[in-house]
Amino acid sequence: MLVLGYEDANDVSHLKNDPLFKDILQGELASQPTISRFENSLDKHSVFELMNVWIDNYVSSLKGRKSIIIDIDATDDPTYGNQQLSMFNGYYGQFMLNELFFHDGDTDQILLPVLRPGNSHSNKWYVSLLKRVIIKIRNKYPNMKITIRTDSGFSGAELYKLVDDYGLLYATGIASNEVLKKQTQETEKNVKETYLAKDEKHQEFISFTYAAKSWHKPQKCYAKVESTGKGMNIRYFASNIKNKTAKEIYFDFYVKCGEASENRIKEVKNMCFSDRLSNHR
Repeated sequence: MLVLGYEDANDVSHLKNDPLFKDILQGELASQPTISRFENSLDKHSVFELMNVWIDNYVSSLKGRKSIIIDIDATDDPTYGNQQLSMFNGYYGQFMLNELFFHDGDTDQILLPVLRPGNSHSNKWYVSLLKRVIIKIRNKYPNMKITIRTDSGFSGAELYKLVDDYGLLYATGIASNEVLKKQTQETEKNVKETYLAKDEKHQEFISFTYAAKSWHKPQKCYAKVESTGKGMNIRYFASNIKNKTAKEIYFDFYVKCGEASENRIKEVKNMCFSDRLSNHR
């Protein structure tokens, strides 16, 4: 049990009679057994209600805004005990919990944090949760312009269907595959030749239409093909943002998720110590 930094039941019982807490609370703390009963009383319904409170608090903060960016990302949270949902994740090579974060790309607000089993894929549950967020926003602000920004771990058929169903804008990375590699073969050759001729870094952007078998329709896709001096760096991404070049979408919007989402997650983990999970349940 972790309460205000104390893990031992005796510590909690000592806190019960602490003069400072008595003064702050104008009474005594609940006993350790009472606190434990309260903690273990939370069921699935309670968790969903808590989730709705998080989303409602965010929606209530949107007054006066005409557009928002929703960043979606996940992070690993290593476990070293018998925490519930601790599972081995082959990608990270460790026992862990998998944390999912929805952020506001303009204000850095956390829309919703979700703790998932350690063996979850990055995109597990996220579209259904995102749909809840979108519906709540649109119910209160029907004309709100909403743009979704994700990395390649969240690209997929469900996202593209949600985007069309709710009239959203988006930009997402796409994992490389053999079909995409064929699209960039000629450009990769040109970039290599330019690098060898001028001995300097060089990049080109191309656009094309692509659809995986599971997608309900083709998407406008792009590739950044770059020579770095240490090899080729090729990134694929998709977006329905109009009146922007591939380069503008990539540098002016897509890559900004690093600051808006990834760095915010680092702050939550390292500065707020969110990876301190002493409670095994």
